[in-house]
Amino acid sequence: MGNTESTTISPQKDSIQFEILHFNDVYNVEESGSNPCGGAARFTTAVTHLRSQAPEHTLLLFSGDALSPSTLSMTTEGSHMIDVLNCLNLDCSVIGNHDFDFGIDNLLRCIKQSNFPWLNGNCYDSHSMQLLCDLPPWHVIERGGIRFGLIGLVEPDWVDTLAVVNHDDILVKDFCVEGRRMATRLRQDEECHVVIALTHMRWPNDIRLATEVPEIDLVLGGHDHNYGCETVRSKDGNSRWVIKSGTDFRNLGHVHMYLDSKTKRLNQVKFDLISINKSWAPDPEVTKLVEVASTEVNKRLARVIGTIHVPLDGRFATIRSQETNLGNFLADVALTATEADCAIINSGTMRVDAIIPEGDFTLKQLGLILPMLNSTMVLDVTGNDIVRVLENGVSQSFVCKSRKTSY
Repeated sequence: MGNTESTTISPQKDSIQFEILHFNDVYNVEESGSNPCGGAARFTTAVTHLRSQAPEHTLLLFSGDALSPSTLSMTTEGSHMIDVLNCLNLDCSVIGNHDFDFGIDNLLRCIKQSNFPWLNGNCYDSHSMQLLCDLPPWHVIERGGIRFGLIGLVEPDWVDTLAVVNHDDILVKDFCVEGRRMATRLRQDEECHVVIALTHMRWPNDIRLATEVPEIDLVLGGHDHNYGCETVRSKDGNSRWVIKSGTDFRNLGHVHMYLDSKTKRLNQVKFDLISINKSWAPDPEVTKLVEVASTEVNKRLARVIGTIHVPLDGRFATIRSQETNLGNFLADVALTATEADCAIINSGTMRVDAIIPEGDFTLKQLGLILPMLNSTMVLDVTGNDIVRVLENGVSQSFVCKSRKTSY
C-alpha cells in the first residue's frame, strides 16, 4: 500500500530493530487534487497499518508546525488539528514557528488539549528565562527494553517569522550547546540508550547539530518541506543521520533503526518515504473530524471571486527558488492596490504548494495561497535600498532558506 522511496543499507546481523514513523509541517487536513493526495484521514490509516506491524517497537514522532497556516485554521486557530493529531496517538512533538501564529495563549490552549507531550529545549522567555510555554526540554520513552531520550530544539532564525509574538520577548539559545547538555544528561542520568533530537530547523543547522554533537544519535527535522536522509560524520568519527519527511500529510517517513544487541546503541539507519495516495483508505473517525471542521468553512469559501485563464504555479519548489506567474500576479495586485512604483512580496507567505488550475477562482483558493494575515506597507526607499532587498532575496537560495522575493 502506498508508494515508497528508500535508502539502501545492509543491516548488521544480530541487531535489534526499531521503527520510527516521522512527519513534519502539516497544515491542510483535507486531501488535495494532486498526487500524492495526502489528507489526514488517509495518513492516519497509513500510520495505523505500519504501527500495527511492530507496536512494541514503533515510535510516532512529529517535528512541528501544525496549528497554522490553512483556511481552516483561520477559523479554528488550530484546534481542529489537535483533534486530528490526538487520533494519531503521537509519542512526542517539538514546537514549530507556525504554532505561534495565533499567539502564545492559543498555543498553550492547544497544548493543554493534546494527548501527547510537546518539547522545547532551547527557546526561552527572555524576561523570566524560563523555557517558553513552560514546556519540558526532553522526554524519555521506554519501549521494548530500549530507553529513548527525545530532545526538542529550534533555530534562532525562525523567531523573525513570528507575526504576533514580540521578538524581544524570546531568546533562543545555541542548539548545539543545549543539545549537548541535554543529551549528556539523558545518557548519564536517565540511562538512555538512544538520543533523538526532534528539531524545527533548516537542513544546514540540522547537519551542524548532527556533526558537532555526537551525544545525539539521530536528528528528525522539520521546517523544510522536502524530504531525505543525510548521513554525516560526527566529531567522534561515527555516522549520524539527519532526516526530514516531507509536508502536509502527503508523506510519512519510515525510519528503520538497527541497534547493537549488546550495547543497545544505534548502529545503522534505513529511511523509506511513504507516499500518502489513494491506495490508503480514509480513516472513518478522522474523516468525520475533517468533515465537521471543513463543512461550514467551505460553504463560505466556495464563492467565486474571479477567473484565471492559465494555471498558476504556487509550488514551494518553484516559488521559493525562481520567478513564477503566481508570484508575479500577487505582486501586480499589491502594486495596483497601493499605487506604488514597485511591489515586493516574500514568497514564504504563499502557502498553497500546488498549481492552481485555470477556471473559476474561489475564496478558498485565495485562502490556500495566502492563509496568513500579513500587513502591506508603503515605504519611501532609495534605489540602493531596493537593490539590497533583492540581493538579500537570493542570498541564501542554495542553503534551503525561504528568502525568495516576488516583484
